[in-house]
Amino acid sequence: MNRILLASLLGGLAAFLMGFVLWVALPVQKAATQEFKSEVQQDTQLSAWFSTLEQGEGTYFIPQIPSDESLSAEDQAAAVEAMQDQAEQGPYAVIHLWPTGVDMRNPMMMVKGLVLSILAAFLAASLLTMTRAGLSYFQRVLFVAGLGAFVSLVAPLTSVNYLLYPLEWGMVLVFDHVLTWLVCGLVIARVVPSEA
Repeated sequence: MNRILLASLLGGLAAFLMGFVLWVALPVQKAATQEFKSEVQQDTQLSAWFSTLEQGEGTYFIPQIPSDESLSAEDQAAAVEAMQDQAEQGPYAVIHLWPTGVDMRNPMMMVKGLVLSILAAFLAASLLTMTRAGLSYFQRVLFVAGLGAFVSLVAPLTSVNYLLYPLEWGMVLVFDHVLTWLVCGLVIARVVPSEA
């Protein structure tokens, strides 16, 4: 158990630092994000438009997915059909909205990120101990990196398919998950021995 805790701390720190390298030092997201071409941008008119909506924090779809439970099944089906037609004609958007803004300098964001990385490394190290008998160092590294590949299939690539996130954005997240957990695997596999 002591080795799992050590692997969790060191592996979580490695994953956290890798995230810093990828998202701050490099930053990889620039390859998959776009900027508004008009002067609207995020500061003036767009911010003013969001403030007039009087919406709470949350995720919104444009066009909106029908959710009126008072509609009959037939009317609900017609509303879904109309929404799908509107989405096909465009524009289509998924918006994560914080109408009062967010403090991106809040150090708690980094603290939470480190804690999440340590918890994820703990899970990876725990799973590795269940399968490690007879595995070489390289196989143990690949096992942890495989967890990153697994997460890529069930999270960003699924969102690319069902939520229509742009493929470029999904691939940035795949790159992040696989590379981060490959680096984390190098650490965890060193701490967690191959003996049963």
